[in-house]
Amino acid sequence: MTAAGHWATERAGPADERNGPADERNGPADEREGPGRRTRTAAPPAASYAEGMVELHPIGAGDGNAVHELLGDPAVATWLRPAGVHGAFTPEECELVAARGAAHWAAHGFGRMLAFDGDRCVGWSLLGHTIVAGRAEVEIGWSVTSDRWGQGLATALGADALGRAQALGLDGVVAFTRRDNGRSRRVMEKLELQREREFEHAGLPHVLYRHATTAVEDSS
Repeated sequence: MTAAGHWATERAGPADERNGPADERNGPADEREGPGRRTRTAAPPAASYAEGMVELHPIGAGDGNAVHELLGDPAVATWLRPAGVHGAFTPEECELVAARGAAHWAAHGFGRMLAFDGDRCVGWSLLGHTIVAGRAEVEIGWSVTSDRWGQGLATALGADALGRAQALGLDGVVAFTRRDNGRSRRVMEKLELQREREFEHAGLPHVLYRHATTAVEDSS
């Protein structure tokens, strides 16, 4: 999401409450011509996986429909919802995810990248500020439409997020998911993240993994 598992607009911390020009995009590849259409004015970054390749674009405030192609999938949404909330994300919720994602890019210069196969959004690669059990962290994450599960795309998107973090000098990044999300935990292990501890997030038991470049002691 991760399907690393939490509902994307429930994240705590200042990075999700930033104001400013939420529709700013990085680079000419993100210009648009009408709703939901991208102008291919420059070669976008890409991620390769076993079944092919996807194009990566920074999320923008106008990407609600694209986000809904991903989070409107109930099989994906179930891993991102807090305790007691069920079902696919609504278009309105997806617009909020897009707006907050764009605000994060505007505030920090990095953030969530949407993965496109043609004009269809099939996943995302997440790099962003978050709060984990009261501690400020930088998180990597991934989410993939259920028809692409088992093809290596989640690992490719996670590797993209980790690579971007390393390029920015962001050490000790974390990823977390629900304790019962075996698929996402396997991706974390493939990316050589180390299991750190369990904690409760959004009312559900989660597991925290950390990239081994930095170890942080649990003060609790």
